[in-house]
Amino acid sequence: MIQAQRSRANQKLYQASLLLDAAAQPQDELNQVAWQQACHEAALNALEAAEIAFLRELAVAYRLNLQAVKEAGDLEKLAAERQQQLPELKRLQAEFRNPASPLSRLQPALLALRQPPAVSDGPEVDEGARISLASAEEPQTLEERQLADARAMHQAMKSLFQELREQLLEH
Repeated sequence: MIQAQRSRANQKLYQASLLLDAAAQPQDELNQVAWQQACHEAALNALEAAEIAFLRELAVAYRLNLQAVKEAGDLEKLAAERQQQLPELKRLQAEFRNPASPLSRLQPALLALRQPPAVSDGPEVDEGARISLASAEEPQTLEERQLADARAMHQAMKSLFQELREQLLEH
């Protein structure tokens, strides 16, 4: 059972990686921004699904009801009911709360995606059209910045899952 949950988390991480790679593929000019936005949104949703699958992997490892786990708080509650300590969950939550971690930006990014579009009275400003005087190495458009941030989230999540799985094996 733990292998099934591990496979699900890995599958979602892989899907996020494929989507982020696909976003970098050139499209015709009319569709490029929409393509990047679609890949970005789908990648963030895949990362969220990977997080949930990993939480369920922890539930299975600690013999808790995986069907009841839809977020970290659910797993925490189940563990508390059985007076179990889950150091991997604490580490995962700490990483998501750490402002220096790319993972701290996942939930705010998902919330932003799920908000209705803002209504503006003024003319729309294309963020990508602004001239950046910063660094030539810095992504230039809003979409490129979002994709770079999503790549950082993906890599951080992948590394953290690997570290926490090794920690699980030591118990």
